[in-house]
Amino acid sequence: MKHTLIIVIMIFSSISITSAQMIQSGVYKLERAKTTLTDYGSIRKITEGMTRDFKEMEITYLTLNRQAKYSIHKKPEKMVIVHTGRLWITIDSKEYVLGSGSVMVLPPGSSFTVQNNFVDPASFYLFQYIANDKTKKDDFQPIVKNWDDIEFKPHDKGGIRNFFDVETPECKKFEMHVTNLNAGIKSHEPHTHRAAEFVLMFDGNAEMEIDGEIYESEASDLYFLESEISHAIKNIGSEQCQYFAFQME
Repeated sequence: MKHTLIIVIMIFSSISITSAQMIQSGVYKLERAKTTLTDYGSIRKITEGMTRDFKEMEITYLTLNRQAKYSIHKKPEKMVIVHTGRLWITIDSKEYVLGSGSVMVLPPGSSFTVQNNFVDPASFYLFQYIANDKTKKDDFQPIVKNWDDIEFKPHDKGGIRNFFDVETPECKKFEMHVTNLNAGIKSHEPHTHRAAEFVLMFDGNAEMEIDGEIYESEASDLYFLESEISHAIKNIGSEQCQYFAFQME
């Protein structure tokens, strides 16, 4: 009989923020994140702390070895962005197979299990957050968006995929899209908005002007742009770049 080894990690505690530090606007490079090797693969802590609208925010990057499983049972609202490979995900007994670029958002108190049943290692970004002020959205159902189901809409600067624009229990505004930006151009001139924004580079090289300073990035890096901070992104590569952009307030 063939036996398959499944490694399971269960987490029950709430977010552990060591101090009330503010997350600073800038670029967070994945290669510089502290890496901890685990039985199931590895985990990298990208950043944690507070923002204007969130008293707790934790962003990690997890890699699952073949046949490894990761289960999480925590209080905060959660978002997963699949980075590489494919993942078998179970949410409240419903099962999904999600590939690179797929996204799910789960309400507070929910749990999920992620399993890598495939040959190659798989990785994903995990965002967990608690707002200063809750919304009254107590009927929120999990959002699961498969990359292959999101329509690509080309335009003169490249193109866009619109994922969602919703209210959640922790966000009165949560809007996400993916931009393809042609080589050598800016998406827009420097601007500000009330919601904080994350920009996750998925492919290519870019530079972000943040409050007058320039921050370069490559694939897998994450920008954080606090509320009302001036910013503008430019593709500095020779081909299209691609990035997730999502506003949270």
